[in-house]
Amino acid sequence: MSLSELSKRLSYIQRQPFSLKYKKVDLDNAVDDAEEGLKSAKFPTSVPLGAQSYVDGILIAQKKLDVAKEEVEANNAATKYFADLLETF
Repeated sequence: MSLSELSKRLSYIQRQPFSLKYKKVDLDNAVDDAEEGLKSAKFPTSVPLGAQSYVDGILIAQKKLDVAKEEVEANNAATKYFADLLETF
């Protein structure tokens, strides 16, 4: 591996934690939005059309919240990975 290639790879590794931190802000906002969506599904402002649609709305909102939280966890793991990787250099 040439010095130029090594420099490019190191530069990429150094940038990753910063970009992941910026992405975390967006992911945290997505979690907040999903939590609000779940609250809205559980406590609708209008009368639900039926029990099944009410339950389906809650299940969909809960799934969105679960996915958003998983994305935050994955981002946190990636941030830790790159921070640990930088310590090896």
